[in-house]
Amino acid sequence: MIKVDNAVILAAGRGSRLKHLTSETPKPLLAPRGIPFIEDIILKLKEKQINEIYVVVGYLGEKFNYLEEKFGVKIIRNTEWNNGNNVTSINAVKDCLSNTLVLNGDIILKGNPIQNEYESSLTYVESNSNIDEWIVELNKEGNVEGFIKEGLGKTGLYQREIIFITEPLVKVMKENLATFDMEEYQEYLMIDSAKQAKIPFKTFEVGERTIFDLDTVEEFEEYANSK
Repeated sequence: MIKVDNAVILAAGRGSRLKHLTSETPKPLLAPRGIPFIEDIILKLKEKQINEIYVVVGYLGEKFNYLEEKFGVKIIRNTEWNNGNNVTSINAVKDCLSNTLVLNGDIILKGNPIQNEYESSLTYVESNSNIDEWIVELNKEGNVEGFIKEGLGKTGLYQREIIFITEPLVKVMKENLATFDMEEYQEYLMIDSAKQAKIPFKTFEVGERTIFDLDTVEEFEEYANSK
């Protein structure tokens, strides 16, 4: 098991699938049940003594400034958030990465599935239900090989939005960032770097409704009204 040194919360995107709900408020700051998504994530990190926390912001980034004083986190600005995918946020925060837990800033955590030590890299849930998420593909050694992006209606291991990366992997990721396609997803940077350096990139199972997000206005409203 490897101890988590710090955490990075990715909060640069607009969350455009929530339409009017994010026209003036970034999705991680929405509060369907009274507390913003990102505040709940920060509190649960601190519950596990993960206190060095970086928040990567982009869209309406100034609205996150209060988090520095309230929680002692560090705001990192991704000036390229609208010119690529979430790998631009990894590029913005690369100098802070070590043994780092990377989380999306708009996820819902039931209970507290976060750990302060990991031996695996990618969280997943095994499901038979219709979840519109990526399915994780594993090779015969049990390492993550890739993803099936159109997972709706299929049975399999669905990716959840928490990834643990280690210092040896970070070193290779930094080298690859110089030439990596910024339109790609961070997961592919991590997997490609792990394969290149022959670093195991395993999976870690969580419960089906332990980590999830709200991708539509209808899902958001249903969750908000089901207290």
